[in-house]
Amino acid sequence: MSRWLPASVALLLVLLVAQNADSTTRPPARCSATGSQTLYDDAEVRVFTREVTDYVERTVACSHLNGHRTKIAQDAGDSVNAYVEHITAPGGWLGYSVHIDGESTGTGKACVLRIRTGKRRCTRGLQVLGLGATRAGSVAWLAYEGVDSGGGTFCCQVYKRDAGAEDAVTLDQGPNINRDSFAVGGGHIYWMDAGQPRSATMP
Repeated sequence: MSRWLPASVALLLVLLVAQNADSTTRPPARCSATGSQTLYDDAEVRVFTREVTDYVERTVACSHLNGHRTKIAQDAGDSVNAYVEHITAPGGWLGYSVHIDGESTGTGKACVLRIRTGKRRCTRGLQVLGLGATRAGSVAWLAYEGVDSGGGTFCCQVYKRDAGAEDAVTLDQGPNINRDSFAVGGGHIYWMDAGQPRSATMP
């Protein structure tokens, strides 16, 4: 026993040294960033914010698979804030909206981005209230319908933009759309208008 104990202690020390060396030489995670705050994270993509200068924040989408980083929103100084909402990531694509606050009225963008390459398609309009994307790269969203005579926005309008399409299509609009009813499941889009169920499909 007395001869076994020193040998076992020596082996333990070797393992501890090897483990410590491995932890200090292991490269950092591809999508790590000092001082960042995570908005979304799964096996394929991390979406995070980071302050780049005083009062200016940038939002980045980073692929865990190849480390590709894409800036998807950034404040424009003290007067205009831009922040990402309604994030979804089905199978290689990232769907998200950008709310832009500080202009004459709040505006928004509905976007879908190929995570590996950063290639994206965005449609700009009024503030996005809900969004969903598909594994093929299609996107559907609910937004405020327009601006009334008093300068305020009112609800709602339902859009979709199929994968590969140049423009968005308006599926429905009007003040009787229930904003809480909007949902996207796979390639199906659901909402309620004046108490009646509505639906549409996209690739």
